[in-house]
Amino acid sequence: MPSVEFIRARPLDTSEYNDGLTNGANPRQLHVEAAGADGRKVLLSLKIEERIWVPRMHLARLIPNGFRLEDSEADITKRAKEAFSAWLARSYVRVELPNDFVELFQKTKLKKFFADIAKKYTHYVQGIYLDIRPQSDASEAIYSPTQVAQFVGPYRLHVTVVVQDPDVMEAIESDLAGLEEERVPVPGGKVSRIAAATAEGMELTTDVVTIDGWTVRDLMGSIRFTDWDHLSTFEESGP
Repeated sequence: MPSVEFIRARPLDTSEYNDGLTNGANPRQLHVEAAGADGRKVLLSLKIEERIWVPRMHLARLIPNGFRLEDSEADITKRAKEAFSAWLARSYVRVELPNDFVELFQKTKLKKFFADIAKKYTHYVQGIYLDIRPQSDASEAIYSPTQVAQFVGPYRLHVTVVVQDPDVMEAIESDLAGLEEERVPVPGGKVSRIAAATAEGMELTTDVVTIDGWTVRDLMGSIRFTDWDHLSTFEESGP
């Protein structure tokens, strides 16, 4: 039976409203402003886990509340309806990854490192792709996301930055070299960020290629990452 999706909207006080949660970048929560037919405004908090699905046949018994999202007339850069639809859609395409991989990716600060690369070169990077496999796997096999979700560490991670403009390759390669050059504290002294990640159970390699050098086979064997993607743990992957 066809269903309609509803998401709970909780009213907010002005002091609770966070403008940083209005662009849809946070995968869990979105703050919106809804307008009523009489011109009244209400501030709302939406959480992605607070959704229900109702058979469409029940819609006739529901009474619309008269409020709806509107794009800001004062600031054309604030596209509330677009932010809401993109935020909601993202929950259906979240990347499913092993729990311990997600934890390691955050703990080693590699997630932040590559998110910063994506932000710095946002107009030049087509995508950042992760090839994830156990360290014991020396094959060139292509794994589906479902297979990747079942892997357990320690991991071998290869990150490919795909650029649209070849002129930025050298600059990005220089930034990636920082993974070897930057020293981070560990028990007993300081080591490179790559060495620290390896010690934690994540062996890392990187490269930069142009879109002309990126093949369909490469794409099939990788999981896309950008700073606005949410990397879900295995339990979080469902809607």
